[in-house]
Order: sequence, then structure tokens, then C-alpha cells
Amino acid sequence: MIELCCSFCGMEQRVVEKLIAGPSVYLCNRCAEELDRPAGLSPAWSDVNELSSRCSFCNKSTADVARMFARSGSLICNECVEIAQEIFWQDRVSSPPSMRRRLLRRVSRALRRFTEIFFPAALSARSESRSRRSRSGHALFNSYLERIGLASASGGRWTNEDR
Repeated sequence: MIELCCSFCGMEQRVVEKLIAGPSVYLCNRCAEELDRPAGLSPAWSDVNELSSRCSFCNKSTADVARMFARSGSLICNECVEIAQEIFWQDRVSSPPSMRRRLLRRVSRALRRFTEIFFPAALSARSESRSRRSRSGHALFNSYLERIGLASASGGRWTNEDR
């Protein structure tokens, strides 16, 4: 029996989560994820700038797409990568809840790392905003308690210790 494998990394179908088939090429979920990293391409991938090059999936030339990637003699354009990532995403979302939770945790971690790298000031502003919101939430709740005439254990004021 012939074992299908990714045309870009050579991983066999039984090793990867999923393979997407093109006319004469296959793309695995791992390669699609590598092409989506904000940090850039790994050394195994290269950008293709030759105008005569064509995507192995859609057959568009380099002139027709924004970006073309190459690995192991196979080419893929940015548009086909986006479509493949959508297919992988849809399969994961329709998968069992435990897989969805795992995926959401991975996405959350990736976004956190991205924010830490590219927007470090945003994180400190976000934590300041959270503490401000917490204080204003307490103030609103305290004014509500005063309005309805209830008092908490701290003499009519609600604090974190009352939780």
C-alpha cells in the first residue's frame, strides 16, 4: 500500500493530524502552522520571487499572488495556505470539546506571546486597566449597597476581603 506524505516536509499521513491534497501535492497541518507563525519562516522554507514559478495547488504564478513559499521542491502560495488553514481550523472546531479547549489554549498562548513580543507596553496598560476596573466595580457595588441600605462586614464598604 502506498503511504501518502506531505510534499513539503515528507511526514507520512499516519504521523500528521491531516493532509490536504492538491493536484499532485499534499500539505500537512504542521506545514500550514509553520507558515502562519508571526516570528517568520523556519530555515527549511524559502520565499520564491521568480516570476515563472507556479503554486503546486492552484497553479497561479508568483506575479498573481502576494507571496510564494517553497520547500523540498514544492511551491505553495499565500492564498492556498490561508485556505488550508481554514480547512484545518474547521476540522478542529467540529472536533470533540477537549480538542477545542486544547486548541483555544494554544491560540491563547500564541496571542499572549505575540503581544509580549510586539506590544509589551499594551500588557502593562492592560493590567493597570484591570485594577482600575476592579476598583470602579467596587465603587459601583458600594454605592448600590448604600442605596438599598445594606452593609457588608467592613462597615458598609465592599472590598476584596468580603468575597
